[in-house]
Amino acid sequence: MNNNSIKEDRNSYISSSKEAVKQLIIVLKKKIGDSKSEVLAKKNAFIYAKDIIIDIYGIDQAYNNLSIDSDWYKNSLQDLVIAGRKSKKILEDILKAEIDEKNQTKDIDAKKESHMYVLELLEGIAELEDILKKYDESGDFTMKKKQDFTAGFAERYAE
Repeated sequence: MNNNSIKEDRNSYISSSKEAVKQLIIVLKKKIGDSKSEVLAKKNAFIYAKDIIIDIYGIDQAYNNLSIDSDWYKNSLQDLVIAGRKSKKILEDILKAEIDEKNQTKDIDAKKESHMYVLELLEGIAELEDILKKYDESGDFTMKKKQDFTAGFAERYAE
């Protein structure tokens, strides 16, 4: 097996993942449609972007430690915090919105999920801000890997 090929594949994966993070952040910033699909899109986009950043940082740290683009990670985490806050605002708007008589069940479900996911977003934003603060203090990112995941509010109280 050619080590250059493996390194190129790994770097290609990191590059593709960075593009995915960029696209997920765009989803977080925009209002996309009806309330039920909006809620799920925001939740998934935030979680997936965060997971991707953590996963590729682990790969970068293990295989490209001397050439890690720390600026990209810092900027992406900052962008994700900002986008998470915009997404939180959109979900809060769903919480405040009137329930449409024709879509009562759907709107009620969207409110319930928005409530849970706003709390989850707040936890995720706080976690990312802690990572950024520690980076500013020490110059090193400390990020949990996926296998270290602890259940958030929504997972703990999901039906």
